[in-house]
Amino acid sequence: MAHPQLHLIATDPKVDIKVNMGDGPATPTAGYAGYETVDRVRRKALTSFVGVQPFQQDVPVLLDGFRENRSVQRTLDLLMSLGGGTIFKAFGPIHNEGDRYVFGAEPDFGDVIRAEDGTLVRQRLTLKLMEYVAPDQAGRACQQ
Repeated sequence: MAHPQLHLIATDPKVDIKVNMGDGPATPTAGYAGYETVDRVRRKALTSFVGVQPFQQDVPVLLDGFRENRSVQRTLDLLMSLGGGTIFKAFGPIHNEGDRYVFGAEPDFGDVIRAEDGTLVRQRLTLKLMEYVAPDQAGRACQQ
């Protein structure tokens, strides 16, 4: 049975990559509006509305060449080339599919399997996707 895949597409650098989803679903970690408590000296705390943060989610992926004894290093390098503020679109079994994202942080690296010669044949990692909000969109939101 084929694994569901995450498809990432960027134009600068040009990247078009599909990787298998790992264990578990994409998990939202930030991006919701709500209320917070604002403490005041010697008075009852206030409740204040907090605006919406960019949507963020953790997406587990599995780079797997174990059965074929095939290196996954090139795929890992391609994924890592999306760091440093590269804007990309993401498709697959994630939240807000088709939106533009950047890596919000370095991926969390999980289990690794290497062949006897040291070749990387399996790597689990969790990608930290953060919704990309263009400066002109943020400005419009502030003016409303």
